[in-house]
Amino acid sequence: MRLVAAIACAAMLVGLGAVPGHAEKRVALVVGNDRYANLPKDEQLRKAVNDARAVGDALGRIGFQVIRGENLGRLALLAKLDELTQKLEPGDTAFFFFAGHGVAVNGGNYILPTDVPNVRPGQDTLLARVALGESDIVGDLQGRGVRVAIVVLDACRNNPFKKPGVRGVGGERGLSRIEPARGVFSLYSAGLGQAALDRLGDADSNPNSVFTRVLVPALGKPGLSLGDLAVEVREEVARLAHTVSHDQQPAYYDQTTGGHVYLAGLPQAAKPVEPPRPPAPAQSEAERAWLAGVKDTGSEKVLDDFIRRYGDTIYGTLARERREGLKKTPVAAVVPPTQPAAQPSLVDRVLGIFGSGGAATPSAEPLSAERERALKPKDVFKECEQCPEMIVVPAGSFTMGSPPSEPGRQKDEGPQRSVTIGKPFAVGRFAVTFDEWDACVAARVCRHKADQGWGRGRRPVINVSWDDAKAYVVWLSRKTGKTYRLLSEAEREYVTRAGTTTPYWWGASISTSQANYRGGEYRQKTVPVDTFQPNAWGLFQIHGNVWEWVEDCSHDSYAGAPSDGSARVSGDCGRRVVRGGAWGSDPESLRSAFRWWGLDTGEQISNLGFRVGRTLSRDP
Repeated sequence: MRLVAAIACAAMLVGLGAVPGHAEKRVALVVGNDRYANLPKDEQLRKAVNDARAVGDALGRIGFQVIRGENLGRLALLAKLDELTQKLEPGDTAFFFFAGHGVAVNGGNYILPTDVPNVRPGQDTLLARVALGESDIVGDLQGRGVRVAIVVLDACRNNPFKKPGVRGVGGERGLSRIEPARGVFSLYSAGLGQAALDRLGDADSNPNSVFTRVLVPALGKPGLSLGDLAVEVREEVARLAHTVSHDQQPAYYDQTTGGHVYLAGLPQAAKPVEPPRPPAPAQSEAERAWLAGVKDTGSEKVLDDFIRRYGDTIYGTLARERREGLKKTPVAAVVPPTQPAAQPSLVDRVLGIFGSGGAATPSAEPLSAERERALKPKDVFKECEQCPEMIVVPAGSFTMGSPPSEPGRQKDEGPQRSVTIGKPFAVGRFAVTFDEWDACVAARVCRHKADQGWGRGRRPVINVSWDDAKAYVVWLSRKTGKTYRLLSEAEREYVTRAGTTTPYWWGASISTSQANYRGGEYRQKTVPVDTFQPNAWGLFQIHGNVWEWVEDCSHDSYAGAPSDGSARVSGDCGRRVVRGGAWGSDPESLRSAFRWWGLDTGEQISNLGFRVGRTLSRDP
C-alpha cells in the first residue's frame, strides 16, 4: 500500500473572484505523471494518470473543455499550460489539475515533470528551476483575467529526493502549507503531518486514490459550493480512512469573496424560478408556539392540544416524537423540583389555547455559593442572559469506548476501559449557539463567524477552531466569575451515553427524525440546537448537527489514558479531538464511541462547533 504523506498534503482549490453567474466558457487542464525517467523504481507512481483521467471526465460532464496531458516532461508541461492560458479570456473559468510528485522548496511548492533530474543534496535551487512552481501556475491564470481559477494539486507524495541520514532536497514529505491570498480557496487532501492514502489495503482494486475517488463524484453534484464540496470530501475521506484505522482529514481554507462558487450548478432553490410562496400562516404560528415553550414542556395535555392544531406541520411531528419520548423517559423532560414553578409560557399568552406545564426558565444570574452547593442532577441554570443553559450531570462510572462487535467500530475506540467521574459537573444542554457566540463577539473577545447563509440565532455556531472555543470559555469564565471550560473526551462520551451502552443513547439504530446527519432526509446544513429529543440527562443533539471540540490532545487510542475522566493534555497538542458527528457525517460517525482525534487547533469549517462544561464547587 502506497502511503502519500503530507506536511500539508495539498490538493488546492483556488477561487479568484466571485461568481454571480455562468462564466463565458470553462476550460480545464488535467495532467497525471506516473513515470519519472530519472527516479528509482520505488518512486514511480501507479494512480496519478488514472486520477487525472477521472477528474478530466468529471469536468467534461459539467461543461468544461478539457485539455489532457499524461507523463509530461517540463517543456511539454509548459506547452500544455500555455495552451490552457491561450484559450482563456477575461470572465472565464479555469481549472488546473495535477497528479504526480511535488516538493516544497524554500517555502514554495513545485510540481515535478517526468524528466526532472535526480538532484543531490544541496541542489534546491536547481530543482526549483527545473520544476514548475505553484505560484507560477496561479500567476498565469490570474494574468488572463479569469473570473474563477481553480487549481488542484494532488502532489502530496513522499519527497522522492530524501535519503536516510542526509539533508536531501526540499521538505521531508508533501507540500508546504501556503497561506492563501485574497480570493483563494485551498483544499488539502490530508491535514498537517498526516499521510494521504493511495488505497485501503491490498484488496482495494479502485483505480483511483482515496482522495480522488471522493473528489470526482463531488465535482458533479449540483448545489455544492466550493466550501460545501470541501466539507463533503473531508467527511467521506475521513470515514474511509477510519475503516483501515488511518487518520486522514482533508483541510480547507476559504479566502474567496463575493459569493459562493458552484461548479455543477446552483442549488435547486437558487435557480431562477417564480418566487416561493410565503409560508402558510398556520406553519408560522406553529413554529412560534413550538419555540415559545411547547418544545420544552413535560405536559402531555399541552402536546396533545398542539398536535390537534398543528399536526400536519413539521412541529406536529416533533410534538408527537416528544410525547412518545415522555412515555419512555419521562424524567428527561421534567423540570427539576428545585426550579421555581413555571409561569404561563409565551405560547399560552400568544395563542391562549394551551394549559400549564411548560418548562421553567432558569434565572440568568451567577449562582450563589449556597445555590451551587444545593444543585442536584438535572437541575438547570443560566448565569447571564446570553450565557449557555447548563444542566447538572451526576457523578458515576461507565465503560468508555466500543466493544469489538459494535458495527462501524474503529480501532481508536479502544481498548475499552472503566472511567469514574468523581463529582457532578454541569454541561451545556445545547451546543453553543450563534446568539451566545455573538455576545462574545460584541464584547470584542471572539471573532465573527460566518453562518454559510443558514441563519444564526439558535443554530449552533460553526467555523469555530479549538483556539476560538478556548477563547470563548475564558471570556465566559471572566464574565460570570465561574469556571467554564471545554469538556474532556471522557466527559463528552459520559454525557452522551447518559447511562446507556448502545451505539446511540436511544438504541442501536438511527434515523434522521432523531438526529441531523447525512441520511434519509439529508438536510445539508445545521438545524436549531433544540430540534430533536434530549437524552435521558437532558442534553440536546448530543449526536449530530456539529462536531464538538473537547480539551484532549490527539492520541490514536486510549492506551495510557487517565481513568478519572480528566483530559489528556500531553502528546500531540497541536491537534485536538472532536466528538459527536455532524450534519454531513455518516451515521457510524455519530455513535457514542466514535472519535475524530487529529484536527489542527486552527481548523475552521462549517461542521465544527463546541459545547461547554462547568466545574461545580461543593466547598462550604
